[in-house]
Amino acid sequence: MSKSLFLFDQKLLVVKSNERSYTKQKKEGTDVRINLIKCMERNQLIDLMYMDSKGNISQRRVKVLKIHGDTFQVFCFKRNAKRTFIIDSVLACIPIIHKEIKVV
Repeated sequence: MSKSLFLFDQKLLVVKSNERSYTKQKKEGTDVRINLIKCMERNQLIDLMYMDSKGNISQRRVKVLKIHGDTFQVFCFKRNAKRTFIIDSVLACIPIIHKEIKVV
């Protein structure tokens, strides 16, 4: 059995192939909810790694539309539709930063 290690947004994620198991380790001071709120306020796109209720992990590029309680609604560019996710099931949340280059 092979293992894959990923480090996203101060979290360690260990994924075991051929199994639906994972280990998530969260460092103190990081909060997915705060990152989502900041991205929503800045109108910023994010790359999201998410584990659904069946244990499937997916990566998506999304734009946060609103946050309500333990869930948040996004526009998913993978599905081209609005989706609702559970905040506690987010494995990684990475803001997309586009830098502009000036040509003189």
